[in-house]
Order: sequence, then C-alpha cells, then structure tokens
Amino acid sequence: EQWYQRRVRERKPCQAFRAFRDNGAAVINSLKNAESVQEAMNVIVDSIVKPVAHALCQCPGLVDSSLSCVQNYDGMLFEMAEMDRSGFDAFRSSADWNSMNKVMRAFLSEAWCGEVDGANCIEELAKGYDVMAQFIDNTIAGNDVCMSGVRFAKKMSRYMAAVDNLSDANEFIEAYLDMEKAAMCDSDCAEEIADGFYSCCAKKAMETVRRKPIKKALIKTVKSIWNLISDEKKMA
Repeated sequence: EQWYQRRVRERKPCQAFRAFRDNGAAVINSLKNAESVQEAMNVIVDSIVKPVAHALCQCPGLVDSSLSCVQNYDGMLFEMAEMDRSGFDAFRSSADWNSMNKVMRAFLSEAWCGEVDGANCIEELAKGYDVMAQFIDNTIAGNDVCMSGVRFAKKMSRYMAAVDNLSDANEFIEAYLDMEKAAMCDSDCAEEIADGFYSCCAKKAMETVRRKPIKKALIKTVKSIWNLISDEKKMA
C-alpha cells in the first residue's frame, strides 16, 4: 500500500502537465481569440495555474518531479499547434533549475498551499491574477484610475526602461519591486487596492518573495534566462 501511494504521488505532477498537453491546442486557440489581457489571464489561470497548483499542493514534496516533466517534455504541443519550439528548448537548457526549485518550494510551502484565515490561497491568489489583468488593461487604455499604472507613471517608466535595456537583472528585479510597492501603497487608492489585491494569502506571497534567500534564488533564476530574454528583445 505504501508503494502504491508513493507511485500515485510521483505521477500526480506529470498528470497535470499531461492534462495541459492533451488540452493544449484548445488553450492556445482560446488565448489567440482573447480580446483583452483579463480574458487571456482567465484562460491561463483556469487551464494551467489552478490545475498545476492543486496537483503540487496535494504532493508538496514533488516539485522535483514537476520540474523534471518540464525539462523532459517531448514538445508535442508545439507540433500540434505548429509552433516554433526553439525558444522552449533554449529555455530548458539555460534555466537554473536548482534556483527555480528553491523558489517554487518556498512559494508552495509558505504562500500557495493551504488556507490563511479560512481563505483557500490557490483561489485567492488566482483572483489576484484577474485583478492584475484588469490593471494592465486599464494601463494600456490610459485610464487614470486607481486600478491602473498611469497613476505611478515614473515607477512604471523605470520598470519599462529596465525591460527595454535588459542589461542588468538586478535592476530589473529591483525596478519591479519598487513599482509593485508604488502600486500597492498609494494612500489615495488604499481601499480599492486592498479590495482588489490585498488578502492574507497575497501578503504571505509577497513576504516570501522578499525574503533574502528566496529573492537571491529568484534573481539567479532570472539571470539564467536573461540572455534568452535579451536576444528575443533584440530580434523584436
């Protein structure tokens, strides 16, 4: 019985990725047909984020197995969708999987799985993705409202400069965290921002990312794929 239970746990993460593989074409088509960032984000959350999160949270010790599924993925989805897989292959060979493992383990154990004050953190954090998508849509439209980046344009400009430059991974991370603070901590928008973003689960997630060892691992993860991002930017 113990052997059987262990085998079930070992297969769980790969089952989640196989489910995405089997339904991948429909997901890609839904993303292509999305008319807003919010609509596209809903597809990603419902089709990828939630299923993978539930699978990993049921077996929190199997981050290694889930990452192994990605590393050893045969690329069938790319063939089905007739997409170029060279970017995925380059990512797979360049990524710092050990640092990524550390970030994922911390995020799962400290922020994502379980409940905080009675709230299911998978569902709560999924709501945050939806609100962030609304935020992006409002920013693109130039709407000067609380749920928009227009109100903290300088911080946004610093972040966009870091994205455009792509020469310093540390600056990229710091600019993002600086922008996130401005987005969350504006007293004039505190109530609306709190309703949209703040929850004990979200607070725990942000605290986790800002812990020094996890922040260091996150920076190492980003640096490992930095050249890929930079090359893609140069080609665009």
